[in-house]
Amino acid sequence: MSSKLQLTVNRLLVLLIFIGLTLSYMRMKKLIRSDGVNYYIQLRSLVIDGDLHYANEYANFDVNKPRGYVEGFRTKTDHVPNKYFIGPCLFWLPFFLIAHILTLLLNTLGVPLPADGFSILYHFFVASGSIFYGLVGLFLINKFLRLYFSKVASWLATLIVLLGTNVIYYITTEPTMSHAMSLFAVSIFIYWSQTKKSKRYYWFHIGLMVGLMTLIRPQNILFSIVLLPQVIQLIRTKPIGSLSLFGQAILGLVLLFIPQLAVWQVVFGEFFTYSYKGESFDFTNPQLYNVLFSAKHGLIYWTPIVGIALIGLICSSQKIKTVPLLLLLAFLLQYFLNASWHSWWFAYSYGNRGFVNCSLIFAFGIAFLFEYWISRKWILYFTMALLVIHNLLFYLAFSLNFYAGDEPVTIIEAVSTYWQAIGALVQRIIELF
Repeated sequence: MSSKLQLTVNRLLVLLIFIGLTLSYMRMKKLIRSDGVNYYIQLRSLVIDGDLHYANEYANFDVNKPRGYVEGFRTKTDHVPNKYFIGPCLFWLPFFLIAHILTLLLNTLGVPLPADGFSILYHFFVASGSIFYGLVGLFLINKFLRLYFSKVASWLATLIVLLGTNVIYYITTEPTMSHAMSLFAVSIFIYWSQTKKSKRYYWFHIGLMVGLMTLIRPQNILFSIVLLPQVIQLIRTKPIGSLSLFGQAILGLVLLFIPQLAVWQVVFGEFFTYSYKGESFDFTNPQLYNVLFSAKHGLIYWTPIVGIALIGLICSSQKIKTVPLLLLLAFLLQYFLNASWHSWWFAYSYGNRGFVNCSLIFAFGIAFLFEYWISRKWILYFTMALLVIHNLLFYLAFSLNFYAGDEPVTIIEAVSTYWQAIGALVQRIIELF
């Protein structure tokens, strides 16, 4: 692919993303919403109010309270509970500060924009921050794929993961949920773990990255399984020296978790707590079939390209040593954990959002097929193009509220709304002008 064509495609992608962002704001008149509110209020409360009392933030956002929230309930430290981890706050902090400074500057110019953490610039900068991290995560996926595949195969696989799965939804329509940042954190961890082994303080940095991705979504800690061969080799070759290296990793992990422990202590009165009260796993009855194939947000049912990606990942283990097996093991851990969660369909979700963190794994399988599928490659191109178009239309209809967000949607129901969704999109674009 020529650099000129790639630049044109990149510009079109950015345009697509910000059209999605604009439509999202038009639909809801806010960008920080859903789970994003529960992440954001921690940042807003700490920076603007100088505390971690969330009652005024919840009142301002007027959102559906998180599961387990009871009006008027307070913890033993007299705080409104918030179950969500603080990782997204750490990612958003620079963007929040930019929004705050710009709002203050506009105030000096006579623009009556409240510098209270609730006005429009905060929404746009925080949402743009998530988009930035999501795009950097895709860039890292591409760099990782280039270690094993050609430039064209890597580029195509990355593009298909963006446009052919629910990644596009969580980078545009719902950017302030944690998933775009989770994609970034997992991607940089896997890329770093496989390419920077000779770097000084490698294990300390690994600990930091494990802590970072875990603070965004706790389930991400399971991606640490990709370190297994390195851990085994270190124990075998340096049984004594490995202790200090693993100690570095633990130190990095603990340092990243100190802010979370401090928040738990303030809000719950405990350094360690299970904040997801009333929500649990059932490891004895995982919904292994439903989480993949149910019309109620089944991963492969809603985004069938993932099924092709997993076939490619399994096949790649015949040509590429170790890495495909580690990625497959990482996926299987996420698969079992998500299937065991009490809400295995992840409530209001485009596709199954619990698997967005596996985007690098899916891209690896797709890239392998582009690289090594020799006979009748046109079938692969045609199938991928068809499924990308299906996903984009499904995404459009879902974003425009053609379906109930937490209910089953069959393929037939989805396809029947596509023309209506296109018409609604055209109408909203006309309204912009």
